[in-house]
Amino acid sequence: MYTFKPATDRILKMREAIRDRVLRHESERARIMTEASKKYENVTPIIRRPLMHYELCKHMTLYIGDDERIVGGKGPHMFSCPSFIEQFPPIGEYHFMYQGIKSGEWKIGDDGLYHN
Repeated sequence: MYTFKPATDRILKMREAIRDRVLRHESERARIMTEASKKYENVTPIIRRPLMHYELCKHMTLYIGDDERIVGGKGPHMFSCPSFIEQFPPIGEYHFMYQGIKSGEWKIGDDGLYHN
């Protein structure tokens, strides 16, 4: 039977970061896309969308962790949850958050954030 090697210090630190994570809902992407939408509102839609994404790539903050080999993420913080306004998600898509809070599974901590 195969025996796994012990985890490296880098992997153990990343595991702890994942276990102790704080999810953050970020509005940076929504702000940049809204500003770009206003900037290019008189441009043809087939050209407007790539211009909006160019503005996003130009202005979005990248997260680069200390122990990461592949960098980049969804937002400026570890475990960011961005608002994708260009996809226009229905409000009911985020119902899992409200269910966890109502059921008591997610409790508010000393830092004012919900933890599960």
